[in-house]
Amino acid sequence: MSKILACLDASIYAQSVADHAIWAAKRMDASVELVSTLGKRPAPQTDLVGAMALETQPGVFAKGISRDIEIDRKLDETLAAQLEALERQLEAAGVKEVTTDLVDAPFLDTMSKREADADLVILGKRGQSADFVSLRLGSETERAARLAHRDVLVAARGFRRPRTALIAVEPGEGGEQLIEKAAASPLLKGLTLHLVSAGDPGLERRDALAAAEARLRAAGFAVKTQVVPGPAERGVPWYAEEEDMGLLVMGAFSHSRLRSLVLGSTTAELMRACKIPALLLK
Repeated sequence: MSKILACLDASIYAQSVADHAIWAAKRMDASVELVSTLGKRPAPQTDLVGAMALETQPGVFAKGISRDIEIDRKLDETLAAQLEALERQLEAAGVKEVTTDLVDAPFLDTMSKREADADLVILGKRGQSADFVSLRLGSETERAARLAHRDVLVAARGFRRPRTALIAVEPGEGGEQLIEKAAASPLLKGLTLHLVSAGDPGLERRDALAAAEARLRAAGFAVKTQVVPGPAERGVPWYAEEEDMGLLVMGAFSHSRLRSLVLGSTTAELMRACKIPALLLK
């Protein structure tokens, strides 16, 4: 049986990650491991002034320590209750096997250790400390997507069952690998695929789209193709919104034009700008 690793934290994306896990598990006939990481705890409220009070007013400092311990305890209880509720939700939705774990360890370390026996990793687009004003891609999400060896599904803030998928296609070997991965992905079966390439509509780009379309049609997909002007960072999000796409699909190969997942790269920018879930095929 295939396995999905769904990574949670205290952010509002936890419910969306669970909803995406239900959708993916049914399409993959997979079990789901829900792992919640405590990650960065709230900063201790006992400061230097409190420490100085230790000499003059020991009771003040002791109360500060007790308050910090109580905050940690409540966070543990909240995440444990969240895990239990989401486990029941997945089981009620028909996921065949669900396991849970609450881990007091950094998120990236936990994901790296747990993904080895998984077929898909699901993350929220932003974590509990994300900047929602700028809509910046969560820094840990960006690093996790870069470091993961498995396919990664980055959940949007809310879940909507995808019926269409936008595949960002570029000419070259990386683009060909992406199409082969897409043709075999159970997550894309039955979806209408929109192959979108950004840039000059030259012969190389048109040939790449035609070859990709032929390969996916042979695999049984309904396919549309489109070249959009300008850089991918502008053209792809515009098309995704204009055509009401349900899922963004990109490659993450070592030699791909989209290989660099550092903040500000094309891939990270597309995940940030497109307000839909993103599937990174490794």
